Amino acid sequence: PGHVNAYSNRGLAFQMKGDYERALADYVVAIKLDPKDLPALIYRSQIHRQAGNYDLALADLDTAIRITPDDADLYHARGMLLYAQYMGASAWIRKSDLERAIADFSQMIRLEPKSGLGYYLRGKAHGTNGDRDRAIADLIEGSKLDPIHPGIRTTLKELKPDYEVPKMSVLELLKAP
Repeated sequence: PGHVNAYSNRGLAFQMKGDYERALADYVVAIKLDPKDLPALIYRSQIHRQAGNYDLALADLDTAIRITPDDADLYHARGMLLYAQYMGASAWIRKSDLERAIADFSQMIRLEPKSGLGYYLRGKAHGTNGDRDRAIADLIEGSKLDPIHPGIRTTLKELKPDYEVPKMSVLELLKAP
C-alpha cells in the first residue's frame, strides 16, 4: 500500500498532461493496491466519463460514495453524471438515471443545506422530469441561498416568468455567498 499514493499522483500528473491511457493504467494499479483509494476512483471516473464510458464512471463514483457517504461533492459528481447521461440517452432507457440524479442532489442538499447549487441542480432535474412546481420551489430556495447565481435566476425566470427576482443593492451583492 505504500506505493498507492505514488500511482495516484502519477496518474493525476498524466491526466493533467492529457495522457489518459497512462493515467488510467496508474489508477488501475492504485485501486488494485487499495480498493478504497478515493482520488484514484474519482479521477478514473473522470477519465471514463470523458471517454463516454458512463457505466464505468458511475461504478467508480458508486464505490467512492460507499467509502465516503457523507461527501456532498461525490453526490454532486454522480448526480451530474446521471443527469448528463439521461440528457444524452433515450428517455425510456434512462428515466431511472434522472430519478437517481434527483436523489443524489437531494442527498447533496441534506449534507450541505445552505448550498444554493444543490437546489439549482435538483430544480433543473425536476424541471426536466416534468415536475414544474417542484422545480420552481427548489429554484426559489436556491435563489434565497445564492441570490447572484445566474443559472438559478435564468431558469427561474424561464419556468415562472412572473416571478420577481428580489432586487439587491451592490453592498448586498458583495456580501452574497
